[in-house]
Amino acid sequence: MHEVNPGVGLVKREDLRRQLETLYQQRGEADPETCTRQFLNDMRDDAGLLVERGPGEYGFIHLTFEEYLAAVAIALQHQGDAKAIAQALGEYIDKPGWHEISLLTVSYVGLIQQMDRIAGGVVETLITEQPGEPGAAVVFAGEAVVDAGPVGIPLTSKEQVVVALIKTMQDAEVPKVLRRRAGLALGRLGWLLEDLDTFVEVPPGPFLYGENNKALEMFHRYWIALYPVTNVQYVRFIQAGGYQQPDYWSTEGWRWLKGSRYTQPQGWNTEWNNPLLPVVGVNWYEAEAYCRWLTAQAGAEGISTSEGRMALPAGGLIRLPTEEEWERAARGTDGRVFPWGNDFTLAHANTLEDGDIGTTVVCTYPQGVSPIGAWDMSGNVWEWCRHRLVRGGTWNDTSIRARATFCAYLPPVGRGDGLGFRVVCSLPISDHWVST
Repeated sequence: MHEVNPGVGLVKREDLRRQLETLYQQRGEADPETCTRQFLNDMRDDAGLLVERGPGEYGFIHLTFEEYLAAVAIALQHQGDAKAIAQALGEYIDKPGWHEISLLTVSYVGLIQQMDRIAGGVVETLITEQPGEPGAAVVFAGEAVVDAGPVGIPLTSKEQVVVALIKTMQDAEVPKVLRRRAGLALGRLGWLLEDLDTFVEVPPGPFLYGENNKALEMFHRYWIALYPVTNVQYVRFIQAGGYQQPDYWSTEGWRWLKGSRYTQPQGWNTEWNNPLLPVVGVNWYEAEAYCRWLTAQAGAEGISTSEGRMALPAGGLIRLPTEEEWERAARGTDGRVFPWGNDFTLAHANTLEDGDIGTTVVCTYPQGVSPIGAWDMSGNVWEWCRHRLVRGGTWNDTSIRARATFCAYLPPVGRGDGLGFRVVCSLPISDHWVST
């Protein structure tokens, strides 16, 4: 049924009858025609599992039954042979109607049959042979490991899949939608960047600023986060009582919070909440409060830099970057338009030109890293800056707004699935807490 009509679950009565008669003949029944007629009558009148869902068409009462039984059939037809199962699944790797069945097959082998090594062999074979379009088999393998849980796939197989997922996520030749799914699978598997909390120093000196490349001089040292703040980082703020502690909020921000009664970002606990995705749905007040909380943490623990652990400078704080600081980190000193150069390239950033698919994991685009080593400063999410404006563009907007010189002013209460932020560490600047 699934072979002739995948994803719909309907088969014509005569096709079903002929198939059943063939099966009964293979089983050696003396009267296949009578057995078939009796089976169809029993299904209709007594079982209620296989039903007539249209004139002359049969289907399972729920498509899930068909998908599960198809998965069991694949597993049993190739019993205990990891390469044979992988080959069977590889034939359907690019066909959406078979995705759920393929996942169920791996989980059935690993969990129900308790042959986790065979299930591990299936995903290892898929990431080695990589049938289908570039990245498709690796992404499926990652999603199968997620689906099978901690006991359905051996740890050694999971580790191999994680390595393949990282490579696929960052491969410019892999379609964007598959790069995104690879990153989401990594987040669900608990993989974390070793340098997720790291800051990189931006040295003082001259640089070109703005659309007209105005010559400016940066006279102070500061450190900027390598990545925009992710969900796994922001959840620490929530768990520390960040939405209940007035000390972390400006007077204006606390007034907004009490009026709104929010306790988390917009869209929290949805598909946007993968640990490695940038946090979104935060307004300027929330970003500011996070900075104050992180300053308190850094005062006790220091910060991680590309040169190693460093104590917070005397009087130093974590804050939102100024426009100049953000742009200097994104463009370098030579006045380039994008973090990587002057010309936009699809595979370098998550923008609308390459599909409207949502945010991507913050380490998806090594091709788009800025001159100082900061990731995602073009596309993916808008980043709040100190003067209540945003920089960097977003996943659902074009590259015009992803230029390193572009900015947009928003009300500080603005929230949305394209609004995030990045932080810097420096000594205070005179007009920092503009809302107090």
